[in-house]
Amino acid sequence: MRDDWDQVEFNLAPNAVQTLVGRAVPGCRVRGVERLSQGWANANYRVDLESPHRTVRLRLVLRDPATVSRESSIRKLLGGEVPIPHILHSEPDNPENGLPFVVLDWIEGAPWRRPSRILNRGIPSRWWKSLPALRP
Repeated sequence: MRDDWDQVEFNLAPNAVQTLVGRAVPGCRVRGVERLSQGWANANYRVDLESPHRTVRLRLVLRDPATVSRESSIRKLLGGEVPIPHILHSEPDNPENGLPFVVLDWIEGAPWRRPSRILNRGIPSRWWKSLPALRP
């Protein structure tokens, strides 16, 4: 997160949510959609599915398309040692508005505002040494 960014206002129509999540979970039926307020660089939605019964996160990348590949690299780096949602599907653009998007498993918990303040207490040094390599 950058301190000089303004939070981006963005709304996605319910039928667009169905289309994008349907690419990750074919045949799904959306029961509910909630725009999450935490995103500064992306638009995030909690999507509750009726069929199959599960919850996913839909993230539209609004600022930096390279975010999708960086997030994948971070997931590989952490190697299952930290609870991170699995990427169910991602695309560099979408049929609704052309923005890159990712559909992830939903994990309950508080969002990270300043991960470095939390993680530097006990995070293995090999992770910190690798993180600069993931920056553009």
